[in-house]
Amino acid sequence: MQSYLDFEAFGFAPADILLPPNADLRKWSVIAVDQYTSEKEYWDSLYEYVGNSPSILNMVLPEYYLEHESASENALREKNAAEAIRTFVSNGMLDVLADSFVYVEREQSSGGIRQGIVGMFDLEKYDYTPGSKSLIRATEETVESRLPPRMRIREDAEVEFPHILILCDDAENAIFNAAKMAKGNMVYDFSLYGSDQRISGKQIERKDADGIYKELKELYKNAPDGFLFAMGDGNHSLATAKAVYEKKKKEGASEEELSLARYALAELINIQDESVPFEPIHRLVMADFDEIEEKAKSLDGNAAYVYDVLDGGKEKTLTILSEPGLLPVAVMQKFLDQMGWRVDYIHNASALKKLAAEQHTTGILLPKPDRSLIFNSVSVLGVLPRKTFSLGHAEDKRYYLEGRKIK
Repeated sequence: MQSYLDFEAFGFAPADILLPPNADLRKWSVIAVDQYTSEKEYWDSLYEYVGNSPSILNMVLPEYYLEHESASENALREKNAAEAIRTFVSNGMLDVLADSFVYVEREQSSGGIRQGIVGMFDLEKYDYTPGSKSLIRATEETVESRLPPRMRIREDAEVEFPHILILCDDAENAIFNAAKMAKGNMVYDFSLYGSDQRISGKQIERKDADGIYKELKELYKNAPDGFLFAMGDGNHSLATAKAVYEKKKKEGASEEELSLARYALAELINIQDESVPFEPIHRLVMADFDEIEEKAKSLDGNAAYVYDVLDGGKEKTLTILSEPGLLPVAVMQKFLDQMGWRVDYIHNASALKKLAAEQHTTGILLPKPDRSLIFNSVSVLGVLPRKTFSLGHAEDKRYYLEGRKIK
């Protein structure tokens, strides 16, 4: 191995990537479990479509069920997910793309093509604590109470199938152009369930990745404050991987166990990629608008933040007073946290309108965030408010597809 291909120095490296050689990938690949969290019909339809076919759906726990089923029902789902992973791995149904990246091109609902590179990220270089100065940083608050169910699944699992998207700020798109030009074999090309968007993947072995390495090295050299990678999607999934790794270290796990647990598979994308729309994540509040408006009137501040609101079939506005110069989403999230109402996070405005038609619910529409401020805002503020932005619409989210052995 040539020394100049020491990707590990930058916290992002080729991995032994797993893919099923004979499965129907349209059924195998599943959208991230944090999507469609209030839409039972989506998940019912998906389970019906998959049937008994090999699918990652049977190895994950959709968040819809965490919110709408009992603890005992979800405990059974966790157990079944872990068992499905063990069964699939023990039957030898996965091929290994050894020491490789996968260069991904994914159609978006906007019509553009999102470029990405799947590889493994070093959890030693990641810290989700607000104000962290690590190489890889969280962009939003991590809710630690959400980690234990995910940790139990990961601790039992032999492999991971991530939906994590991690951002870099590559103004020239140099890393991804290098990946596009690199030598490699196509390993998949198919349309995704629920959107019919095409996705293709090309294997790039480490020995053929010198162009990627050189551009990554240049990006690292110019990274402000040692900040090279920021979380895009899957914040709690990467935090789960970190928590499991730290737990294994404390428990005195073997060197082999730690070497597998130390890394997490994810897809690197470019925050400057215009094909990736930065979308707001709206709030569905389980409270009447009149109650919300009354509570808002009690707030003090020198700046007025005005939000479009959906109250049943009516469109209204809500004004919140706070300090000037803040992100609108930060003002709203602080207010909602203080009030303690149950809140769901909705990626699609049309879905929000439908859900807000229910009694005792209010939909709050949030403005689109400015992508050019994300890295700087994280560097200055330490962390953005929870659910500040979404990388595209729900159908644009990363699907579970590639895997990696973690145990």
